[in-house]
Amino acid sequence: MREILPLIRPSLGSTAITLDLDDAVPPLKADPGQIQQIIMNFAINAADAIGGPSGVVTIKTEVTEVDGAYIEQVLAKGQTQPGSYVCLEVHDTGVGMSAETQAKIFDPFFTTNFRAEGWVWPRCPASSGATREC
Repeated sequence: MREILPLIRPSLGSTAITLDLDDAVPPLKADPGQIQQIIMNFAINAADAIGGPSGVVTIKTEVTEVDGAYIEQVLAKGQTQPGSYVCLEVHDTGVGMSAETQAKIFDPFFTTNFRAEGWVWPRCPASSGATREC
C-alpha cells in the first residue's frame, strides 16, 4: 500500500491522503497490479466526491472476522465462509450520497461525474461471449 502512495498523490490534486494501515494484515493472494488499480480508482473517485478545493481521503486496511450472521445479512450466501478477511476501506470528507444516488450505484454506466474526464470506454459483447473495448 505504501509503495503506491507516490502514484496516487499526483492524481488527487489538493486533496490530502492519509493511511491507516493495520500491520497485522497478511500478504494477499492477488495480482498486485490489479489491487493497485482498484486502490487508485477508489482514491481518485473519493477525491472527486469531495468536490471542493481541499479535503482528505483516508485509506484503511484491517483484518476483520466475518461470521455467519454477517454473511447472511451482507454477503452472497454460499460464496463466503466465516473466517478472517482483509478489509479495505476508502473514506473521504465529501458530503456523501443521497438515497436516490445510493439506489443507482450498481446501475450500468451510472456516474455522478458530469465532467468530461473520468469516463471509461464502454464494453461491447464479442462473438466469443467475452467482452472487448469498442
